[in-house]
Amino acid sequence: MKSSIRVVNIFGISVELHISFILFLVLLLPMLGFSGLFFFATVFSFVLLHELAHSLVARAFGIRADKIVLTFIGGVATVEVPENPRWELLMASAGPLFNFLAAGLCFILIRHFSLPPVGYLDVVSPERFALNATYVIHTILYVNVLLGLFNIVPGFPMDGGRILRSLLALKMDYIKATQLSVSVGQQLIFPLLFLIGLLNGNFILTLISVVLFIASGSELKIVKLRSALRGLSAGEIALREVPKVDGSILVRDFIESIKEAYTTHHVVYGEGGRVLGVLRLSDLTNLNKGRLLKPVGEFVTQDYAILDSSKRVSDSIKDILSNEFVLVVSEKKVVGYLTPQFISDAYYFWTLKKAAQ
Repeated sequence: MKSSIRVVNIFGISVELHISFILFLVLLLPMLGFSGLFFFATVFSFVLLHELAHSLVARAFGIRADKIVLTFIGGVATVEVPENPRWELLMASAGPLFNFLAAGLCFILIRHFSLPPVGYLDVVSPERFALNATYVIHTILYVNVLLGLFNIVPGFPMDGGRILRSLLALKMDYIKATQLSVSVGQQLIFPLLFLIGLLNGNFILTLISVVLFIASGSELKIVKLRSALRGLSAGEIALREVPKVDGSILVRDFIESIKEAYTTHHVVYGEGGRVLGVLRLSDLTNLNKGRLLKPVGEFVTQDYAILDSSKRVSDSIKDILSNEFVLVVSEKKVVGYLTPQFISDAYYFWTLKKAAQ
């Protein structure tokens, strides 16, 4: 099941709304009022532009950047971060730099047209809300200052943390630079943000700090996996004995035939060896007797990824880890499969192999 919905395509980049963003809107929209809704819309408009800045700079270096997902705590650009400190420094700086430039432009407009001052509390106050040029420009100013300052906080994987990592990586090993950047975030920045949110009753800030703490550990894991599996293709590392089943077999008969408890997914084939989809054992639990007599082909899902056997695993780590099941194919034929758990386990094996060489 997809966790986000595509709403628009900008410069070939898919912009999607995460389910959390939609739920946030549904729950809070009635309580926001027009002033709150305007402020919310301004924040996420510039969050989107912030992420577009990252993506477009990445594309300038020939790096894949094809999706932006807006969540209720911000935006995430799907960018394959290169292990090139100079490129990453420019990419990470692009978002905050855009925000500061936008804020600077607003400041110039305010001074040039001698607009009356509007304080930050006035901008977020429903009683003082007025939809005019002065109010709009001040709102954009404050939103971009806040976004720029928040994003340069040196907590990996925030922009500030990536800037710190890239600067460190200019002088030291990439993995060590990542570990130091993650440590700064997990041991200092995120606990501090959590405490500030807790003391001020800011639920969103406390939640953001927890999410970023977890995300930083995930990013470190990805960097380590890339290093350990570098140079290996998907075909070289894939599990070859693909669990498979004929789509015409009844669910009851299929369940009785299962002998391996650790196999959670099966590739379902139809006539002529055509792949119909993937069968998850979890989808067969709690079926009534009537559904047990249905063919397994009726229970397949298309929620799986396909990876060419020649593709380097280090370039596809995020895709593999974000899917339960990955089919590895060669010339349109299934030659193996990968799972996030197998990739994680393989890390230790290949780390030991490299150490022994």
